[in-house]
Amino acid sequence: MKKLKTSRVGRTYTICPAQPSDAPQLASLVMRAMGKECCQWFVGKGKKVSDFKKALISLMEQPATQYSYQNTLCAYVNNQLAGVLIAYDGAKLHSLRAPFIQLAQERWQRDLSDIADETSAGELYVDTLAVKWKFRRQGIATSLLRAAAERATRLGIERIGLLVDDSNLQAQKFYDKVGLKQVGVNMWGGHAMRHLQLDLSAGVDNVFPYTTVIIDTPFGPLRLCGDAHALVKCQWADTLSPAERLVSTDDAQAEELQSMILAKKQLTNYLKGRRRTLRLPLRLQGTPFQQKVWQALRQIPFGQTISYSELAAQLGCPSASRAVAQAARSNPLNLLVPCHRLVGVRSLGGYCGSVPAGLRLKEQLLSLEGARL
Repeated sequence: MKKLKTSRVGRTYTICPAQPSDAPQLASLVMRAMGKECCQWFVGKGKKVSDFKKALISLMEQPATQYSYQNTLCAYVNNQLAGVLIAYDGAKLHSLRAPFIQLAQERWQRDLSDIADETSAGELYVDTLAVKWKFRRQGIATSLLRAAAERATRLGIERIGLLVDDSNLQAQKFYDKVGLKQVGVNMWGGHAMRHLQLDLSAGVDNVFPYTTVIIDTPFGPLRLCGDAHALVKCQWADTLSPAERLVSTDDAQAEELQSMILAKKQLTNYLKGRRRTLRLPLRLQGTPFQQKVWQALRQIPFGQTISYSELAAQLGCPSASRAVAQAARSNPLNLLVPCHRLVGVRSLGGYCGSVPAGLRLKEQLLSLEGARL
C-alpha cells in the first residue's frame, strides 16, 4: 500500500503583496534569514543589530527600495505570518539600493557604495526567502517562489536568481529540488555566496507543476488543481475556455495526495446533499482586497446569501460593490470559497464569468442548499 502524502486539513494558505504596516514583523523574519553576523557586518562594529532592524523597517515602509513593501510577498497560514519573499528586477539594483547606501552613511557612518552587485539585468532577483520554522514543509517556500516566477513572467524576465551560503545545506537541498542551477559566485554581506538561477522559459506551470484531476459530480465535471499540501483551483469544467479544458490530468498522482482524496470525497458528498461544510486545505493568492472578499465569502453560512452591496458595506467599503464582484469573479476556488452565495439585489448576479453554464450552476447550487431565490 502506498504511503499518502499528507496535508493540513482545513488550513488556509494565502499569498498577497505586503503593506507598509507589515514592516515590523517582516523585518524580524528577514533578519532571521540573513543571520546576526551578516546584519552586524552591515551596521559595523560598535553598533547594535537592533539599529539594522530600525533601518530595515524604514526601507520596507518606503516605495522604490530593495526591501520595499512593493517588492515583497507575504505568506499567511490561517492569518498568521508564515513566510516572506522579497524580489525585484536585477536591472534596477543600483536605483533600488541607493536609499540603503544613503541610510548606511547617515546612520552608521558606513560607506557601502563599493559593495559588490549581487544581481544584474536579466533576472528577477530573490533578495530574501524565509519561512518560519513551525510552518516549514508545507509547500510555502515553493508557493512563494512560484508567485515570484509569475511576477517575473509578467515583467518579461525569464530567470529567477538568488544567492545561497555554502554553509546553508538545507537551503541548497531545497533549491536543488526546485531546479535552480549554480551560475557563479557573488560577494554579499562580506563573504562569497553561490549564485543560483531558475530558467522560466518553459513556462511557470511547467517549472512549478500542480497535480490536476477532474471529478464527475451530479452538476457536471469539476476540475481540481493542487499539491500535497493544498488545493489552488476548483473550477467547473463546463465554464472553462477550450484552451483551459486541454490541460492534462494526473489521476494516478492525485490518488497519492491526501488533499485531492479529501477534496473528492467532501465535494462529492456536498453536491449529493450529504454534507453542508467543506473543510479542506486551500492556498489563495491575490491582492489584500481580494483576500478580504474571499475570506468574507467563506463566512457566509450554508443556505444563505448576501448581496454585493451588503458585503461591500461589511468590509467597510460601501461604494465598492463592483470591486467585490470583480474579486468574486477572480475567485479560483469555486464552492470552496462559495461565491455562488453572493447575489444581486434584484437578480442572482454573476457566477464563473457569467457564462450560461455558470448561471445555471449557481441556481442549482443555491437550490441544493435551500437558499431563498
